[in-house]
Amino acid sequence: MPYYKMLNKIVADTNYTQEQIVEQCEKLGKTISKSYLNKLLNNKQPPPKAEISRIISRVCNADERLLVIEGYLDKAPKEIKDVFFSLRDITMFSTLNMLQYHIDNKTFEYIKKIFENQPISDFIIELIENGNVYMDIEENAYELKSKDNNLIFNLLQPIGIKIEDDAMYPIIKKDDEIVIEVKNKYADRDILLVRFNNEKNVTARLAIFLGNDIKLIPINNKYESKLVNINDIEILGKVKKIITEI
Repeated sequence: MPYYKMLNKIVADTNYTQEQIVEQCEKLGKTISKSYLNKLLNNKQPPPKAEISRIISRVCNADERLLVIEGYLDKAPKEIKDVFFSLRDITMFSTLNMLQYHIDNKTFEYIKKIFENQPISDFIIELIENGNVYMDIEENAYELKSKDNNLIFNLLQPIGIKIEDDAMYPIIKKDDEIVIEVKNKYADRDILLVRFNNEKNVTARLAIFLGNDIKLIPINNKYESKLVNINDIEILGKVKKIITEI
């Protein structure tokens, strides 16, 4: 969320007029003009120094970190912004992937919307409150850890899902539980757990990538291979472990 939008949100949550905000800032020892505040609100002035953001936040009874962080992000190089946006997207992807089989669609969409609308400053504050965190990126494994090395989440953390057909029999049988790992890139001949668009059930297939298409190959000859556009399926993850009930 750009600085000026966050500022407008914070001001809108109060009953103060711009004149009252200016007056209250004066009482806290910081003089800003109404025209300057107006320019900040209308994106006609770059974000101010952190000191001014803190004063305005205190007047509006808001978490001063929100404006300070958004101010720095507005002025930060694209590479810095991309790190935080990517980290938020990874967190969203990982969380939603784990939740989708355990909650109803309405709740799922509600949580997804919260993620999508969450300001980056809010996300960063959550990370700060979880402890000093860092992201470890190695061989497509994204991990978020606290300062004391406790794992907050790992994109490759195994997720268990029950298989709903026998397309990969005898390797994978119907009702076997599949433990998958979620990666940002998969390779030819990986066995993937997939769901076709507009279908509820999930299935496992051997994958061959052909540009924008993917060939999904069953082992059980009762099923046919399918060549589909990669946008027409949902890849849930790579099969890592099979748990069979005897």
